[in-house]
Amino acid sequence: MDTTTLTSDRLQSQCCNHWKSHGIHSTKTLKANLRSIFAEATTQQDALERIYRLVFPDWDQIQKIHGHPSAGEELWKFIARLFIEFDRKHHPNLMPGGAWMNTGFSVSREIDPWKVGFTGCTADLVPEPVLSP
Repeated sequence: MDTTTLTSDRLQSQCCNHWKSHGIHSTKTLKANLRSIFAEATTQQDALERIYRLVFPDWDQIQKIHGHPSAGEELWKFIARLFIEFDRKHHPNLMPGGAWMNTGFSVSREIDPWKVGFTGCTADLVPEPVLSP
């Protein structure tokens, strides 16, 4: 079995195409999509996974992510505020926004404030089984 690794350039391309296919073409539509994630989420893990699925369209086929995706500063803060609001409502005994700070994306001031970047990030896909004759 051979593992396929998605490069940071490939991840960037897939993310952009995925957003376009879901009608995310502006900051306004991105914010609306993220708000709907939190409106539908029942747990922190559910919200985190939905955000990761938003930037990794091959989420179900990914075996391991090396490095971390990064979010532009405004996007990172927006998601952090959504997590804080969500936690205050659903998890009042936990640190508001803690899940995002611990397992969310890193923040980058080097990319567009509302974009996701994959510099230094790769993803190994689950190997496809080799069928024997």
